[in-house]
Amino acid sequence: DYASSTYKFAQCLDAACSSKATTTVDTNDTPLPQESNRNLDVVSSTGFAMMAYGRSAAGPPMIFAQCTDAACTSRATTSLASAVDGLSLRVSPFDGLARIAYVDPAGGADTLKFIQCTNAACTTKNTNTVNPSETNTSFRYPSLVLDANGNGLMSYGLDVSGANMKLRFAQCANAACTSATTSTITSVA
Repeated sequence: DYASSTYKFAQCLDAACSSKATTTVDTNDTPLPQESNRNLDVVSSTGFAMMAYGRSAAGPPMIFAQCTDAACTSRATTSLASAVDGLSLRVSPFDGLARIAYVDPAGGADTLKFIQCTNAACTTKNTNTVNPSETNTSFRYPSLVLDANGNGLMSYGLDVSGANMKLRFAQCANAACTSATTSTITSVA
């Protein structure tokens, strides 16, 4: 809810979602605008939602929340990163744990990173750089899916000096994405 500077969770109580239970998840800071931050809620293996979201100013900037009931009136939260500018979250069908692709703008040079949560609350995790920073570039709009083996597949935009936008693709070699093959799908000047 950008107008009230809160993140909210809605549990639909019927198929059309005409009846719902709404819970405030975070009131500490203004959510990042939708165009710079993707927030995806998914269902875990326990049937309770997991979510990752960014904040605009007050730290910590990226939070992971594991709801502990269906309406998400209680949840465990974990700080995941010191900076975020766009994220995408999925749950592995193999272990029921979250995977997150995100743009890390820390230090003034964007990098595309991948988090493999190693427990349900994501208090332990593997974080790896998918594509190192490139000179005069900005990563944008990561989108993550998992392949049949549970490895990450990501598309993302790469803005080169504000003059050339590339649509890129990264394929993780393993579940933790310790290495990845990247390629350019298309480029627009």
